[in-house]
Amino acid sequence: MDTIIPITAVVLIIMFFNLKIAREQERFALFTIGKYRGLKGPGLHFALPGSGTQWIRVKLGVRGEMVSSTIVRLGQHELPVAGMNDGLLGKYVKIVGFRADAVLVQLDPEQRRSFKCAKCSHENVL
Repeated sequence: MDTIIPITAVVLIIMFFNLKIAREQERFALFTIGKYRGLKGPGLHFALPGSGTQWIRVKLGVRGEMVSSTIVRLGQHELPVAGMNDGLLGKYVKIVGFRADAVLVQLDPEQRRSFKCAKCSHENVL
């Protein structure tokens, strides 16, 4: 009986640190051993500890670069794009929406490799 309380406390702490919350205008992109596995929609999600899955938060308005007609690179991660985007190859785009397993993008009017952060005005480089 004396060990039930510490074990319960440890389990609750592990569960607390593995909960992921996605708001309405964001999704989690799941990568297992670097391979894209899909998007998790808004709501509460539980990440299994030790599963090797990376949970990358993707928000509307994030800038990325089109590397093929179906792939956009956001930082170090590549996500599939819904629809045909042949004219955007090599261009910078913004995420404007989500589908079941892909993101929707549109051409970013500012085709610069760097931009100023809206919050603290430091220089971000893609």
